[in-house]
Amino acid sequence: MRIALFEKLDYEARKEILTIRQDVLNKQLTAIQSLDVSSSFITEVIEFSKSRIEHELLWITSLMKKI
Repeated sequence: MRIALFEKLDYEARKEILTIRQDVLNKQLTAIQSLDVSSSFITEVIEFSKSRIEHELLWITSLMKKI
């Protein structure tokens, strides 16, 4: 769903979409945190992915306050 069209949805639909996305991201974050990595290059990639997920989770939290 495009965020530009998000306001066209009712409250319950917006809440459900954000909650589902939040759950998916939390599962991804848990999976990433459980990885055992020995390569410094792979560690960099994982840290980048972790940062992206955490940033999106903050954004979703912000959006949830606005719906």
